[in-house]
Amino acid sequence: MDAEKILERALEIEKRAVEFYKSMLKDASAEIKDLIELLIEEEFEHIKLIEDRLKALKLLKK
Repeated sequence: MDAEKILERALEIEKRAVEFYKSMLKDASAEIKDLIELLIEEEFEHIKLIEDRLKALKLLKK
């Protein structure tokens, strides 16, 4: 598996994690909601980092 495929797979996993955390929000207490929202924010940061690395990798391949 090459680096691009690994990053694409990581991106899928991060996006699924966001969806999982969002699904937990509806049943969570107020305290837990704060924690879940923090986790969602962190996943979005990971998504941005992975997307940036994918863009850079694709530019290097040109």
